Amino acid sequence: MSGIAAIFYTSGAQAKADTLAAMLAALPCRTPDETHSWAEGPVALGHATRHSTAEGRQSHQPLASADGRLRLVFDGYLANIDELRRTLHERGARLRDNSDAELVLHAYEAWGEGAAKQLEGEFAFILWDGRRNELFCARDHQGLRPLYYHWDGQRLLLASDVAAILAALPHRPALNMGYLAELLRFSFYTTDETVWSGIMRLPPAHGLCARTNGIDRTRYWALDCTRRLHYPCAEDYAEQYRALLFESVRRSARTDAPLAVEVSGGLDSTALFCVAHQLQQQDRLPAPELRGYTMAGPAGTPADEIEYVHAVTRQLGVTITETPYFLPELAWFTADANAHLDVPLLPNGAISLTEERTYAADGCRACINGVGGDQWLDGSMFYYRELSQAGDWREFARSAKADIAGIGLRSTARQILFKAIGPAAPAPIRAMARTMRKRVSGLTAASDIIALSPQAEEELQARRDRYLATLPADPHERLKWGKVEDPMWPFLYDLNARQAAMNGISQRHPMLARRYIEFMAAVPEHRLQRGGVKKLLHREALNGILPDQVRLRTSEGATDQVFTRHESALIETLRVDWPRTAETLVNRDEIKRCIATYCAAAIDSKPMLNLWMPYVIATVCGSLDRSTPEQ
Repeated sequence: MSGIAAIFYTSGAQAKADTLAAMLAALPCRTPDETHSWAEGPVALGHATRHSTAEGRQSHQPLASADGRLRLVFDGYLANIDELRRTLHERGARLRDNSDAELVLHAYEAWGEGAAKQLEGEFAFILWDGRRNELFCARDHQGLRPLYYHWDGQRLLLASDVAAILAALPHRPALNMGYLAELLRFSFYTTDETVWSGIMRLPPAHGLCARTNGIDRTRYWALDCTRRLHYPCAEDYAEQYRALLFESVRRSARTDAPLAVEVSGGLDSTALFCVAHQLQQQDRLPAPELRGYTMAGPAGTPADEIEYVHAVTRQLGVTITETPYFLPELAWFTADANAHLDVPLLPNGAISLTEERTYAADGCRACINGVGGDQWLDGSMFYYRELSQAGDWREFARSAKADIAGIGLRSTARQILFKAIGPAAPAPIRAMARTMRKRVSGLTAASDIIALSPQAEEELQARRDRYLATLPADPHERLKWGKVEDPMWPFLYDLNARQAAMNGISQRHPMLARRYIEFMAAVPEHRLQRGGVKKLLHREALNGILPDQVRLRTSEGATDQVFTRHESALIETLRVDWPRTAETLVNRDEIKRCIATYCAAAIDSKPMLNLWMPYVIATVCGSLDRSTPEQ
């Protein structure tokens, strides 16, 4: 994963090379192959290069157009290089090499700001247009490559990491207490904010254009939640899905070093390894070598999935490297937050650091993972609504019969009520159903929720209201919309990207590819879930490819213990040190009450986030307290 940075003075002032150098030095990209910069007048671009493809080695960034008036820095890879190259040739483009950056440069020449819509893959780029005196940048459809910015009305800063933005500022800005309130409750309502006021995250599927008169953000892609696929028979869905999955893996596997694949033993990442192995056997894998890696969870815990990994090694006759969990003490997470001037990595993400370091040490520079599978493969019981709307009562009856056998009559009746009858009922009845659902589902008691200060609570409620106003009215469409647009995803994806950059790895996400998402969002729900069994289409399509021991498993791995192992340290930390800056969010007495509530809870229902998220806030606010003298 490469790192990019830029400075643009909309006021026309001279961009400073030493400021750009400080930004590049603060990027988390580990041991870049090369670092280059370019500056002219009000603009400066920098690129900390970490190559993961042969094509990438053909260009040197910042990349200039033939006339030198366009300059580009690019991070990521394109999945549609063949189609894009063919289209550009048809439009008369004269490509100088095969690099992804060259394609992006010519795509901009062909479509201007509309270029981002033509690109598929995982990317972030910044482009200076000296012909128009404009700077344009964009992120991919899911925001899998990070890009942050800060604009004070005169100077625009852009970079792959928050720390790089901070390195260019004369002093640290105030903390964004509204966003910290979201973090504290782990309830996300904004996609573009960070812990620092004024340091923004460019949202996924967005471009930003900066001119002398200001900046504009535009969305270039949105999921069509109303589209539905209709094939004659179930086998057609499986055939189409299988072809899509193979193509998605092939497009994400392009590298000139050994390709690493995470193999957890679950249905998603394990399937991707089996698909990649078959592509290799067919000489269709665009990588010189395939290597599998797995984390061996603690024996006897729900995280122990090694028996499923061994089923893969037996069936394919391959070796999969086993690595232990990365399980540091709590102080490591504090140091991580202080080093990056941001929230610390989450323990259930950081556990893969040893695995990532292993395949980086083995020479791998790209890794395929199964992130996105749980979002798009699980399905939902909205199939009752789909089928009733379509008048397909035969399939409705089949689904009900399977559900009664799998999850029981009572649960099936509730699902029919809430998923089919409820959404079509008049508003008063829908309100009554919501009340009933809350009572039945046993939502978290109010005493288990951290009580914010009145000001923070009011701000959080305003954020929630603004967010809810953007949601589709239809509950089924809202579910699909959330799989792409939930504000939690940019937060999590940026953390994952930062971790990958720390290890010099380009993470690839076949199950978050744009074509994959668009297909899965259109698949009828009853093809994905039925009778209490999820991921039906995936299981059917991979029959004969995925070992049956994995394909037919209904259990799931869990990594909760990586949080609970810090229980004592978290309690001690929160009891001893609650930063004064955090008092505007939650006072010390409330933190003590939350600790007491946690300790009194039954062992199988302890709200662990009620300890972890206050620790995150304490870590972020504590770093500011230490840099600000007492008044």
